[in-house]
Amino acid sequence: MQRTVDFLRNVRVLAGLSDELLERLAGKVVEVRIGAGEWIMHDGDEAESLFIVRSGRLEVVDEGPPETLIRVLRRGDVLGELALLGEDIRSASVRARRD
Repeated sequence: MQRTVDFLRNVRVLAGLSDELLERLAGKVVEVRIGAGEWIMHDGDEAESLFIVRSGRLEVVDEGPPETLIRVLRRGDVLGELALLGEDIRSASVRARRD
């Protein structure tokens, strides 16, 4: 769990949290492994969690047509945080660019 706390401490949006809060948050982390090309979420999906990129790359895309790349997420980037602010549906589609 300490490895997860250390990782969370370096995530920009969590940087101001106390060690106690980071430890509590780390206890709720569930690791998800996604293969290149697999979708994590689609625009319009029900939202109930957020994700933090630990490794690899993710693509935020507008599925179109035509499909358009919006941005690439890297280690430490957060996605799906609007789910924690009361949004009920995903506002973007995201897939793994790399494992």
